Amino acid sequence: MPKNVKPILKTIDADPSDQSRSSFLFHLKELRSRLIKYLMVFLLCSALAYVFSGRLLFFLARPLIEAFTLEGGAPALEFIYTTLPEGFLIHLKIAFYGGLMLSAPFLGWQVWQFVAPALYRREKGVIATYLWTSPLLFLLGATLVYIYIMPNAWAFFLSYSIVDTGNLPLRLLPSISEYVTLTLQFIFAFGLTFQLPLILILLGQFNILKARSLAKSRKYVIVGLLILAAILTPPDIISQIGLAIPLIALYEISIGVIKVIEHKRNKRT
Repeated sequence: MPKNVKPILKTIDADPSDQSRSSFLFHLKELRSRLIKYLMVFLLCSALAYVFSGRLLFFLARPLIEAFTLEGGAPALEFIYTTLPEGFLIHLKIAFYGGLMLSAPFLGWQVWQFVAPALYRREKGVIATYLWTSPLLFLLGATLVYIYIMPNAWAFFLSYSIVDTGNLPLRLLPSISEYVTLTLQFIFAFGLTFQLPLILILLGQFNILKARSLAKSRKYVIVGLLILAAILTPPDIISQIGLAIPLIALYEISIGVIKVIEHKRNKRT
């Protein structure tokens, strides 16, 4: 038998399970490589955030300081911590969350590089749009909560302090750890909530959700969004409406975008 025939026969006789196994191992190695790259970038971003953690801490505390001043408190609000490592740990927490936010675009890029070879050309455009729109919507939600929701929420809580009456005096001595944790929960809760239209549009893009069904469910969704806003915000109507209205608007935008997608799909067919 000629020598050049043997490799051909060997390829024909190869077990398909061996090929699938080698393909799986290749993708697993690529995934590990990309995770390691992201971890390195995350650590660098966290280190950078740690360097500026003092300024970031003041940035997070500013809404409470301004609300405290407007409520007639002392010009300088003092934060406290009750355990020795708490001051250091709060800087680490800020560095961790700062690293998550700063490294998010790189994570999106790594996800894109990993999944893009398996996608068709049209699917690549769709996924790329979502990956780069998601951080913008997160930033929109975080900006809304920082500029509008948090000042009103802190003013509401401060209204319960009693300093100059004959009743039991209540003086605010906020724990820096509890305050930063609460603030970061607000920011990430609003940022993640603003991903709602992306999820709906993505489901509509793959023909899982229909614009007509979303429109029919509008009244139930609005009630659900109002309940969600009530859960995520303090018990004052201003903060609840401040979150509910943008979410309802994003829901309506999602319906409009899905209608456009369906119209284009019907034209192609």
